[in-house]
Order: sequence, then C-alpha cells, then structure tokens
Amino acid sequence: PQKPTAKTLPLRLPSNTQTVTLTADGPRVVVYGATLEHPEPGLVWDTVGIVAASANTYLTVDEGVLADHMEVREPNLVVMMLGGNENRRIDRKVFTYRQVVDDFEQFVDRVRRVRPDADCLTVGPIEAVYRHTKSGKKFVTRRWLDKVNQAQRRISLEKGCAYLDFYK
Repeated sequence: PQKPTAKTLPLRLPSNTQTVTLTADGPRVVVYGATLEHPEPGLVWDTVGIVAASANTYLTVDEGVLADHMEVREPNLVVMMLGGNENRRIDRKVFTYRQVVDDFEQFVDRVRRVRPDADCLTVGPIEAVYRHTKSGKKFVTRRWLDKVNQAQRRISLEKGCAYLDFYK
C-alpha cells in the first residue's frame, strides 16, 4: 500500500467570495479540512475535533501526515483536550484505565515529537455526569474521572505541557 501523504494547496480567494466547495477528486483522496484566514495579523485558532474521539483515535493517524500538517500550520501553541470519552469507555469496558493512560501519553509524545518548538496545553476532562437511576441520585460523576484527570495532569507536566483542570 502507498504511504499516506499530506498536501496543501494555497490559494487566494477574491474578497467577495461567498462560497467555497472542496471536492476529494480521485481514489483514496481525503480532504481533512480547509483553513481560511484573513491576511492581517491576529490570532488563528485551528481545531481538529472528531466526535467521540479519544487519544487512541488520534494515534491511528499516520505520524508523518500529522507532522506535515503541523509544519504547514506552524502552531505556537498546541492545545489538547481529551478524557471525557475515555471515562465513558472505561466504564463500558471498551478500554482499561491503563490503556487510556498509555494512549494519552503516546499522543502527547507524538505531538511533542512533531512540533517540539510549540508550547503545549492539556485541558483535562470536563465534569462527566450521568443519570444513575439505581442509586436514586439524579446525576453521578463518572467514577474514573478523577483518576484520568490526575494521570493527564502528571503526564502533561512531565512532558512540559501546561495543564488546565476543568474538573477542579
């Protein structure tokens, strides 16, 4: 099989452009997104968010492709926010706690490898409550939330990333 490659296509759009259409043309072509920027200086916030993703999801992306995208975008700060879906998956026995911690550590290592000069910030999992009818309580915090939060904090700080604790 052919190794995945990333390509960018810089172009200028006329200032009165109202619509842009992206088409993946050809076999096995995937469009990961588009970046539309105003030519004047300012804050640029790129986001890569996959619904129901976990650190494990991002580890399936070819590291070379990730590196290529990071090189093109040249972020000064990489923000990573994971943990909520991991908590749910531990509860459902899809992943073990150890797998979640290992995947998160591998993901942070990967980001640090492909963009070592960028600052990084990890945002911990948000409060993840669910309805717990058996206990009579209306909402209960997922039982792994504190442990996942603590592990993410430890790993982030060990890897040189700042940590924002939404849970606390």
